[in-house]
Amino acid sequence: MSSAKPTIKDILVSAEQAERTGDPARAVAIYSSILAKFPKHFKAKTALKRLQKSAGGGGNRMTQVDANQLGQLLNQGAFEQVLERISLLLVHNRKEPFLYNIQGLAHSQLNHAAAAVTSFKHALKLNPNFVEVYNNLGMALITGNRPQEALVPLQKAIALRATYPEAHHNLGVALAALGRGAEALEAYDRAITLKRDYANAYNSRGALHKSMDAPQLAIADLRKALEFFPDDAEACSNLSGVYAIIGDSTAAVHFGQRAVELRPENVSFRHSLAILLNGLGENGQAREQLIALLEVEPNHADALRVLATIENPAPDAPLALKIKTLLDLDATPAADKVQLGFALAKMNEDIGAFEAGFTYLKQANDTNFGLLDYDVSQENAAFDRLKHAYTEKSVAARAGTGNPTQTPILIVGLMRSGTSLVEQILASHSQVWGAGELMAATRLLDTLGIEQDFPTERQVQEFGQQYLKDLTVNSEGKPRVTDKMPGNFRHIGMMKLAFPNIKIINMVRDPRDNCYSIYKNFFDTQAHQYAYHLEYLANFANQYKSLMAHWDTLFPGQIYDCNYEALTANQEEESRKLLAYCGLEWEPQVLEFYKTKRVVRTASVNQVRQKIYKTSVRSWERVSDGLAPLIDGLDTELWSDYL
Repeated sequence: MSSAKPTIKDILVSAEQAERTGDPARAVAIYSSILAKFPKHFKAKTALKRLQKSAGGGGNRMTQVDANQLGQLLNQGAFEQVLERISLLLVHNRKEPFLYNIQGLAHSQLNHAAAAVTSFKHALKLNPNFVEVYNNLGMALITGNRPQEALVPLQKAIALRATYPEAHHNLGVALAALGRGAEALEAYDRAITLKRDYANAYNSRGALHKSMDAPQLAIADLRKALEFFPDDAEACSNLSGVYAIIGDSTAAVHFGQRAVELRPENVSFRHSLAILLNGLGENGQAREQLIALLEVEPNHADALRVLATIENPAPDAPLALKIKTLLDLDATPAADKVQLGFALAKMNEDIGAFEAGFTYLKQANDTNFGLLDYDVSQENAAFDRLKHAYTEKSVAARAGTGNPTQTPILIVGLMRSGTSLVEQILASHSQVWGAGELMAATRLLDTLGIEQDFPTERQVQEFGQQYLKDLTVNSEGKPRVTDKMPGNFRHIGMMKLAFPNIKIINMVRDPRDNCYSIYKNFFDTQAHQYAYHLEYLANFANQYKSLMAHWDTLFPGQIYDCNYEALTANQEEESRKLLAYCGLEWEPQVLEFYKTKRVVRTASVNQVRQKIYKTSVRSWERVSDGLAPLIDGLDTELWSDYL
């Protein structure tokens, strides 16, 4: 690779290219630099006079001084002043694409996405080869939540300049927003190849790896971003989230706090830190972050909901009145009304106003379900496909192909069935690491393309090898590790093939209490759309129960049913049974599970910080009339132990 300095000829070519691509300010700067060293250079002098005549010429026409001033104002963040200055310059410079580009950049910084798009499109109309503007237009469309439209200008920018790292990065952002993760990774890889110190690209790739449940890859990328740009608050916040996922609470809090220190006005960073602190049981610190957040954005609905769960305000308290006022406003977005409705439902339930609480609860669930696109037939077909794939014959054909390790302990069941409680008990044992709710099994099955199909021998081995690696990555060398993703009940067939000696704990709870508890909670994911509709909730509960019966037939006596009601009534007796099933010696500290410090990222975050209580048993009876569609939909044969 040559390190020779560019010749005068090379520099002139750069200036001419800047002119052709609609960047006269850059061309003027290049010609001026030549004349600074060679004052009598004829070609540079002639070109500079021509540019100054066309762009300046006296009066109100734009000069190089104007261009420099606009650049300075833009760099200083004086975006309103930029727009004011441009409006004056455009009076006599309507055909100057440079001005429309700067105008678009200023609008972008002011979050005027639509205005920015208009400005960039006007610049391209005047100069269809202005490559930087194609990139800027693509980013403005992404900001305006129009990623599909952003693909065309970004691809055009790359076609004009294949070595344009920012355009490749922004193409990756658009593709990621469209759910095209593999293509987005390719775009980020290309951007980083072109620009090895591209901190923003490392950050974006790390965030994508995080969303794709690849935490170690995410950590590597995000740390690389901070290596090149130590004060990147977004990378700090993303890194905090990844460390929370793998259970490293110390690092998670450190980077979350660092993000807030760097950008104290950023609502998203404070919100993430508050949720993290709440998950650690540090409610006082979480409350501080939420209050600071609400000073910046007073109507942040999710912050108000979480704050209400921490403070438990009376219905006539200022916080409760504010939430109710926002809920009643027609202008409040439907998604916000969902959060506010769940908050008011809980507040009323806490004071025993169960009917009033259920009214808010139904309103919130109905509103949220209306925002979704749930297909119950597709859900049921997935369950049927699993049962047809895993049979006594097919399972027998894979016998002996798995890993004999006893490391994994799988905790499954319906959501809100007590899986968090059981994991907290087990994680209080000296030999157990609680890994929390891992997406590893679902991700790996999706990657292998066998989520509802029967695997080959090679797929079983690949799944087992990678799952065990993901399970134990942060386990501090402890011999047993829990995965309490409730929905892994779908994957028991694969788990038993991959790990014949795996311990599987199925949490069993009265379906009326269980489903009512699900209905009372908002889940920050699209994975549980059935949860907001009572009839579909009953259907899902039935499908779960039917599939568990199927697994019991295939693996008789190998799945331990832990009864929630028995556990809350006889904590020590049931805890001893639980540990015995897992092959663990008795340790009395498991009875004080609520003292164990670890990140809990589920709706049970506050419950597992308390001693066992029985108030949620038969709680459905308080609102039985409202729950009639659920109760009527439960299969009495499947749930014969309770119904």
